[in-house]
Amino acid sequence: MLMDYIQDIFERNTHTLIKKLEVAGFSNNQSSDFLSEIAPRIFESTQYAGIAKSISDLLADPAQFLSSVNVESIAQKLDISCEQVTSGLALVVPVMTQALESKNDGVADMLHTLHCAPMVNLFGSAKKLIGLRG
Repeated sequence: MLMDYIQDIFERNTHTLIKKLEVAGFSNNQSSDFLSEIAPRIFESTQYAGIAKSISDLLADPAQFLSSVNVESIAQKLDISCEQVTSGLALVVPVMTQALESKNDGVADMLHTLHCAPMVNLFGSAKKLIGLRG
C-alpha cells in the first residue's frame, strides 16, 4: 500500500522530477534510473523507522528523513556519486512533501488503511498549524 502510494507520487510527477534532476546534472537515463531506484529505497527506509515516524520525519524534518536512506548503496548501484544521490534526493523530497500535504492526496485515508490512526491526528494537527485546509 505505501509502496504503491510512493510510486504513484513519482508517476504523477515524473516529468517534473526528471526535469529537476536534469537541471541538477543528471542525464535523462540517469534521471529515470534514479527515480526507479529511489522509490523502493524510500519505502525500505520506512520499514526500519516505521511508517508513521517516516511520514512525520518527511513532513517535519526532510533532512532527518534523508538520513534514513542508504545513499552509498544507491550511488554504487547506479554508478553515480554520493553527492549526486544526495542532490537528487533533495529534489525529490519536496515533491513528496507537497504530495503528502496536498488536501486532495488522501494521506489520512492511507494512514487509516495502514492502521496509523495516531498519525492521522498528528497529520491533521500539522496541516492546521501550517495553515492548510483539510
